[in-house]
Amino acid sequence: MIVKEFTGDRAKVKSLLLLADSREAIEQYERQGRIFVVMKAEEIVGVVLVLIDEESHAELKNVAVAEKIQGQGVGKLLVQKVLSYLLQEGLNKVTVCTANSSIGNLAFYQKLGFRITGVRVGFFESYDPPVIEHGILGRDLIVLSYDPPLKTD
Repeated sequence: MIVKEFTGDRAKVKSLLLLADSREAIEQYERQGRIFVVMKAEEIVGVVLVLIDEESHAELKNVAVAEKIQGQGVGKLLVQKVLSYLLQEGLNKVTVCTANSSIGNLAFYQKLGFRITGVRVGFFESYDPPVIEHGILGRDLIVLSYDPPLKTD
């Protein structure tokens, strides 16, 4: 599998983006930022949309893997490669956000070295329909930040 920056028609990755966020939310950010994809043969099987601000801060806004290959390490490969690219480019902070109810996402990001650094209380309370995962009502947005390991040269 190959991870690379995607510069093609963004409509080609929209179905994957919809696996990780609502249509309304995606419409607010889909034209911004950089997109990286995982290619398996000639097929795009994973995507991450990265927003970068003026202060060298990157946010992984949407991370998604095709349902048929979830749980096979594709998401891990994608995020690790994108983190490597971003850090090589001199970005000093990378964050990702998810719902308090997204137990799998919280575990996934923490295993990759992200730490919980903030909570936006009540973020999902206006969602209709409400966010419910694993029988948990999604109410708060959890902010996780990646701190690159210290170099010991």
